[in-house]
Amino acid sequence: MQIHHLYTVPLIEFVHPDREQLCPSLRAFFLAREQIQYKDDIERDTQLGEVFESRFDLFYWKDPELQPLVQFVHGALARTVMELNAYEPAFMERLRFDYHAWYHITRSGGFQGVHNHPNASWSGIFCVDPGAPGKDAREGTVRFYDPRANADYYTDPGNQNLQAPFRNGGTEVRHEPGKLWLFPSYLLHEVFPYFGHTPRIVVAFNCWLGADQKPRRSS
Repeated sequence: MQIHHLYTVPLIEFVHPDREQLCPSLRAFFLAREQIQYKDDIERDTQLGEVFESRFDLFYWKDPELQPLVQFVHGALARTVMELNAYEPAFMERLRFDYHAWYHITRSGGFQGVHNHPNASWSGIFCVDPGAPGKDAREGTVRFYDPRANADYYTDPGNQNLQAPFRNGGTEVRHEPGKLWLFPSYLLHEVFPYFGHTPRIVVAFNCWLGADQKPRRSS
């Protein structure tokens, strides 16, 4: 018996090695910038309740408090791109990474409806502070949806207990301080309503890449 893995969706996890120091610093930085001059001017119909969304140029700010996060995210994404595409190091040096990045400060009652991130190849979410969910531990969690539209059209004992990576249905991710999740930008996801008494703070981003020539694949 030989199993061939087809159409696997990568969901990739990284943890910042100095998250105990970085996350409190970022929390203070973002809360001090929950102001109109930092707010994105587009109102999105997927965002409801108390959700503050910043401008999308976050990774190009020069503030020293942000640089450890920017370097960590870029390093994690570059490693992901290199390994999953089997690119050679010389080609990686010629790649150009362009980012949209922003922070969300979510207070009680805020949530984000189902959406994806067009015009990018990779997206990610870095948790600064998951807040303090109430009785329901699923508050503020992220649910990713199975992109195979017909995968669950019929279920019976033959497929209802398939194990990863062949399982059907959505996957839920609970945020932890300093943890980064990377995923393909096409992947539909939502954020469950959050009712905690302290702010939930995350940084999200999209990335698209350019190159001067077609890549060579390593053997």
